[in-house]
Amino acid sequence: MSSGLDGYQPPVGGAGGGSTPTPPLVTGTSGASTGTVNGSLTFAAGKFGNGCSGWTSNGNYIQLASGNFEIRTTDDFTMEAWIKTSSGTLSVAAAIGVHTQNQAWIGVNTGGNFGCAVGGSALVDSGINVHDNAWHHVAMVVSGQGLLISTYVDGVAGNTHAMIGYAMTGVGRIGDLDAGGFPFTGAVDEFAVWNYARYDAAFTPADSP
Repeated sequence: MSSGLDGYQPPVGGAGGGSTPTPPLVTGTSGASTGTVNGSLTFAAGKFGNGCSGWTSNGNYIQLASGNFEIRTTDDFTMEAWIKTSSGTLSVAAAIGVHTQNQAWIGVNTGGNFGCAVGGSALVDSGINVHDNAWHHVAMVVSGQGLLISTYVDGVAGNTHAMIGYAMTGVGRIGDLDAGGFPFTGAVDEFAVWNYARYDAAFTPADSP
């Protein structure tokens, strides 16, 4: 893959924070496309502009176009988003891949810490709590060659976890896994997937989209 933005979900909704969604633009290996809003979502003030919430049932999610995510076993990649939640329940803010093969996801672990996983690797707990109903920038950085998952919350490095390489191709979804079961309890904004390890040390999250 070339180094750059592999997928991106900008703020959605009317310019004044209304309830009519604008389909999120997704750019990836098969070019620009749009996602599909499913179910009954709420589009209101996000971290920047408008964000999405109302994922609390399995039928509420944004389906990103198929084929935009192609990750090989040795590839580095980064998944990041702004999230806001008061829940300490295991839930998925965004995911890529297919559950019958391999998936990568970011969200919240039981207890309210930022958590994530790649393929069959163990669920990673960042050790940093995010369920205070405030906006937090969360990022999972995967080193396919170094076989390491790193976590960041608001630019602060959290726990890391060893992994084995997993190849992933297919869909992306905001608000849950592609098979459902772990809908996000809270709001999501500025979800992005980068096809390189974007962070390798503490950083200051951008103050604009």
